[in-house]
Amino acid sequence: MTYRILFVSSFLDVIENYVTKFLEVLYSLVNAMYMFSVKLEEVEARLDAMADSVNGGTIYGYSGLEVIGTYRYLVGDSIFMLTYLIVLIGILFTLYKLVIMAVKVYNNAKSGGSLTSFSKLFK
Repeated sequence: MTYRILFVSSFLDVIENYVTKFLEVLYSLVNAMYMFSVKLEEVEARLDAMADSVNGGTIYGYSGLEVIGTYRYLVGDSIFMLTYLIVLIGILFTLYKLVIMAVKVYNNAKSGGSLTSFSKLFK
């Protein structure tokens, strides 16, 4: 008879442990979903504040890396790399045009022309 009591007692302990573990997992799942929703609300508030500041013409209070990181997060890696490539090409093209203009100014000054005649630079 004592074996039967021990068996029932241990069986009830096993069931209790399963129920306890299930409730812990359920609590952890609900807590994780709650924390996820809180983080989404924080991100939404940050993006709204950033959009409002951009609409005002300034990005006051945000570092450049934070703005770039947020843009990369919003548009994804492929669009971010395309934007980065376009900006890089634009910068290099601008530098190329500045060097060409400097060479024209140098050649113009070397040939005896004035340095202030900009009409010859943009031909």
